[in-house]
Amino acid sequence: MKKSLLLTLAALSVGSMAQAEDNFAKVYENAAIQYISPNGQYAAGSFNETTTFFNLSEGKMTVFTPATDDNGNYLDYNESYQVGNGNVLSNTGILLCSDNNNSSTTYYENGVWKELSAKGSQENATNCVNSITPDGSRICGSLGVYQMTIDEDKTMLSPCYWDRQADGTYSDPIMLPVPETVPLGRIPQYITANAISHDGKVIAGQITEYSGMLQFPIVYIQDENGEWSYKLPGLGLFNPDGVVLPEDPGEGPEMPSAQQYMSEEAKAAYDEAYAKYQQTWDPALFPNETDYLTPEQLAAYNEAIEKYNVLAEAYNEKLMAFYEAFDQILYSSPNFVFNNVFLSPDGKKYYVSNEIQSESFWDPNTYEVYCIDIETDAVEKYIAPGYGMIVTAVPDNDVVLGSYNKATGFETDVIYPAYIVKDGIVTPFADYLGEFSAEVATWMEENMLHEIEVYNMETGDIDVIDMLTLGIASASADLKKISFSCVPLWPPYNNAETALFELDKVNTGVAAVEAAKDAVAVSVYNVGGVCLLNNVTPAAAEAAQLAKGVYVVKTTYADGTVKSEKLVK
Repeated sequence: MKKSLLLTLAALSVGSMAQAEDNFAKVYENAAIQYISPNGQYAAGSFNETTTFFNLSEGKMTVFTPATDDNGNYLDYNESYQVGNGNVLSNTGILLCSDNNNSSTTYYENGVWKELSAKGSQENATNCVNSITPDGSRICGSLGVYQMTIDEDKTMLSPCYWDRQADGTYSDPIMLPVPETVPLGRIPQYITANAISHDGKVIAGQITEYSGMLQFPIVYIQDENGEWSYKLPGLGLFNPDGVVLPEDPGEGPEMPSAQQYMSEEAKAAYDEAYAKYQQTWDPALFPNETDYLTPEQLAAYNEAIEKYNVLAEAYNEKLMAFYEAFDQILYSSPNFVFNNVFLSPDGKKYYVSNEIQSESFWDPNTYEVYCIDIETDAVEKYIAPGYGMIVTAVPDNDVVLGSYNKATGFETDVIYPAYIVKDGIVTPFADYLGEFSAEVATWMEENMLHEIEVYNMETGDIDVIDMLTLGIASASADLKKISFSCVPLWPPYNNAETALFELDKVNTGVAAVEAAKDAVAVSVYNVGGVCLLNNVTPAAAEAAQLAKGVYVVKTTYADGTVKSEKLVK
């Protein structure tokens, strides 16, 4: 039975050095950051055929783009790389990529592209590298154990990992244990390894059902003896009604052809007549195959047709029963996004996005994030306003980042906000950063607020609206480095645009007030906007006995300038 193939998700974009810049934030035009290393020293992203590697600690950016001819056409697509679908950066600066045709498993280290062993994969099959531990000691990915096909019941991707060896190279791929069939009893299409815990002992992926329409979570766990086993967390979410799936009837009976019963002479005559018909396409010249059969041949052909009709009717009944049950299972189960798999750094929680089909053709689908406890199987859902969010990063054990785009990759024609989830609470990232510092809020308004043209379905007009555009979010483990990448819908319409915040450079304390010798007045507000100290001297503000909490301090200087900062006391 034929099936649809799922393709590896696209990445983001790349480009020039920063245009808008402040001491704590930069805007990169024609560039995107898709991942930030846990220690915040490195970042990377891909878009189309180009990948960019950022050394944030040194302020350097390296762009990898295939050579082009005079017309801008790529000379060799194999020179291009796409970053993986997980934690692609180590704290040591190793970047994981696959080349454009996905037949190579590559990584970038110390200015050199290197290739991982793909021993055991088939020629021209798809291999993927996705995640690496912070120390670079273990890499996980998927090995192409069979060429891409929609005509055979074969598992095409199987999960594996590579271990760093004493000489600095990586081992041959080590295959992870997998079930022979998916929970519905059929052959898996893909079995992947997308995300890895910081200690490398937990790896998370998906099992793609034979149809390509269901993604089951799978987690591989290594015990203290080095032995691997797997779990299927969240399995109870699927087929909650317990529908029994009948046996897949497979391919149907083959319909007889009249040509199978022709003599060689009759077949030659028929081919000649059909060739004449093709010269003019005159319906009157169309040859009837049965006219080239003898009475005995025609009787045998008609008998074969009668037998086929009986078999086809029985097959269709089985096929309809199978798909009726399969559809019940499909529409009652989560529609987890392919390759959208994240682990908490401690390997205890599995994150994936669920796509909810819109009831209207004109409305985008909505998304929600599932958090599955790997040990207890407990499930939490994180739901953002509007069309929801897709998880884009899990930088800390209790922090989830998400964004909304109309596609699961980065191709989109509408930009929506990004979100941060802390302690189970979903907060728009713009609000989170604004509460962090009034200075950051001002910067976002000056650099990330754009006029965007949108189609008004009620009037048919093009409206121009102001939109604070963030995009796909990523962050370091301590949330001190945060990036947002999007496809701009404003002039000059770059391929991508990225805002990078370095929040450790933002002064959020009252120390600046104390140090500013030219400060003449200080006002202090609580987070609700209530004024607690109004235009007092800096000395009075310093001596004030404020309770522990979060405050906004507005300082007026001798030159008349006013600066607002966040204070955590």
